[in-house]
Amino acid sequence: MSPLKLEMNGKPFPTVFDLFGRKKSDIARAVGWTFSQCPEFLKYFVRWMMVFEDDPIGEVPITLQMWGRPDGFTSLEIFANGKFHCFIHGAPSSSFPRIKQLKDYAARLRRSTSVMKCLIVFTDTCRIDAWASRAPRLPGVRSHWMSCKIIEALAGQAAFTSRGDSRVWLNQLTEYLRLVD
Repeated sequence: MSPLKLEMNGKPFPTVFDLFGRKKSDIARAVGWTFSQCPEFLKYFVRWMMVFEDDPIGEVPITLQMWGRPDGFTSLEIFANGKFHCFIHGAPSSSFPRIKQLKDYAARLRRSTSVMKCLIVFTDTCRIDAWASRAPRLPGVRSHWMSCKIIEALAGQAAFTSRGDSRVWLNQLTEYLRLVD
C-alpha cells in the first residue's frame, strides 16, 4: 500500500510544517514550535550561540510573534531563567531589516535582566555575508545572522541524539527547511 498524499489546491505538503507556509513568520513558527517540543534541539541552538557550558537551562518559555510597544514585533522570543534572552527576527532574503527596527529590539533586550542578550536575524538565504556587513553595532546585545541551513543542521544534529516524537518532529523540520533555500 502506498503512503497517503496530502494536497491542497494541487499543492503537496511534504511535511507537517508546510501547512504553515513558507514565509518568514511561517518558518519562525515552525522553528519555535519545534524548540518547544524538542528540548534537545533548543540545547543545540543554545550551544551554537556559545552561551552555556552546562546542559540544563531549565524551563524555557518560547513566545511566537510578540508585540512589544514601542519596540516592535518579534518573530520568536526565548527566555531561559535569567541566563539567556533571545529575540529572533525573521527576514526574507529580498530585504534587510530596518536599522531602526534592530535598534528597537536591542533597546528592549537591554532592559532584560538576563545575563546573555542576543538578537538573531533569521533569514531564508545563505547569502548572509552581504547582510552582516550592513548590520549596525548594538551595544550590550550580541547580534547574529542565521540562515535556514544553520537551523537545518542544528535540527539534524538534535535528531541524531533524540528519540521518539522529538526525532519525528526534527526530521520533519529538517526536510521542511531543506526545501526553503
